[in-house]
Amino acid sequence: MKTRRQGYALVACVAALAAFAYLAFDLTAGDRGDSIAAIAITERARMQAAADAGLVLALQGLTIEDRTRRWAIDGKRYVRTFNGATLTISVEDEWAKISLGSLFGPAARRLFEAAGVTGARLDVLADSLADWIDSDDYVESSGAESAYYAPEGIRPRNSGIISLDELVRIRGMDAELLERVRPALTVSTRLGAIFVRENASPLALATRTGIGPSSAQQRAQAGSGRRSASPRTRTWPGARSRSSSRCACRAGRASAVSPWWS
Repeated sequence: MKTRRQGYALVACVAALAAFAYLAFDLTAGDRGDSIAAIAITERARMQAAADAGLVLALQGLTIEDRTRRWAIDGKRYVRTFNGATLTISVEDEWAKISLGSLFGPAARRLFEAAGVTGARLDVLADSLADWIDSDDYVESSGAESAYYAPEGIRPRNSGIISLDELVRIRGMDAELLERVRPALTVSTRLGAIFVRENASPLALATRTGIGPSSAQQRAQAGSGRRSASPRTRTWPGARSRSSSRCACRAGRASAVSPWWS
């Protein structure tokens, strides 16, 4: 009987030690998790601060008096470092883009065609975009209205598109094509009929002028990296301007975007 009690006591002791070891591990793991979370938050804040600093660097680059050194506003990428972080900065002229408010009819068809879309898909995209923004339920020959989107719980806007990401909902569009056309588009409604072709991307140029993707590509490459903000088109807060720019900066997974309007 004594041997059995000693054996029971040994098992109970081992079980207690295992329980204490588990509790100690759980507390350590919890502390480690909190530490990792704190490090992640700190790193995220550091990267966001670096991205915001990139906007300041872009502002400085746009205000350089020497035109040959002044930053271009055609989307050219500039790589800089700040506080140990590598920054990728680009500045784009919003007046050199196609406003979503004017993206319909022949212009929409030219945009998708310049992006490489052909055949039946081109017809579907052009007609579905028209159906998405019109106020009726009449379906264009290759388009889509409420009945098509109903199974997915989506309703056409039946008015102007308000965001670039909204385009991916339209029949015929996908994420890959959206990323191809995104640089040529702007949601701004302040641009009106103004179009600065000197700063335009090949897609925007082909869409607006109808000169064809190949010719547009050649023109864009001819002036790439040399289109800078002139004294009349510098666009920073407080400055008099006839243009508008959009600056984007990326640092790691953090990013900062700032529109500078006239």
